[in-house]
Amino acid sequence: MANFGKMLFYDWAGGNEALFTSINGAYSGEVYDSIALLVSRVADYKNFPYYLVLMVFCALLDYSIRKLRGRGGASHSLVAWFGVICVVVAAFEIDGEAVKWLKHFIEFPRPYVALAPEDVRLLEYQTDRSDDYHSFPSGHVSFVTTLVASVWPVISSGTRKIGMFCVLLVCWSRIAVGMHFPADVFYAVDISVLITFFVRWFIYKQLLRFGLKC
Repeated sequence: MANFGKMLFYDWAGGNEALFTSINGAYSGEVYDSIALLVSRVADYKNFPYYLVLMVFCALLDYSIRKLRGRGGASHSLVAWFGVICVVVAAFEIDGEAVKWLKHFIEFPRPYVALAPEDVRLLEYQTDRSDDYHSFPSGHVSFVTTLVASVWPVISSGTRKIGMFCVLLVCWSRIAVGMHFPADVFYAVDISVLITFFVRWFIYKQLLRFGLKC
């Protein structure tokens, strides 16, 4: 039954491997490979402090612009950003622990382990071989999805589209560099969206008790 579940929900009856091969081997070139590696590096969870500082800057900038232009809602904007920052910090911690637990509990092999060497274009080399069986889910995709889902309430529709594009870009990069199967990135998005939405619901509910409506 377990093998059947894996075949249906992860292997996609061979579709997961076939899709990986088509994306990973679609193209090669110095610029193409450099972009894939750069996107993966930017999406590393270790960059979280920088993204957090950027969010605080955006919050203060939004508040200042509204004040200077005499536009209404400056105070509400600041409260909304405060709620978002609370959500992103909590969601980052919870999502990170969930991803870590799933990686160690499920232990699915990465493409360069599961497939023949000639079937994988591996651009990102691992020095720590203990990570070879931590393919599911993608930590990079989970991290970026958490960031986008956290700021969702305070960004415009155009910026939301950019955010969704960034998530898709990271999904592509993790497959392109040979570190993840499509199923790893697909479920990473689902898991992180659910965790972030739950965290937002809980935190906003607590903030309401203090009269802060986000």
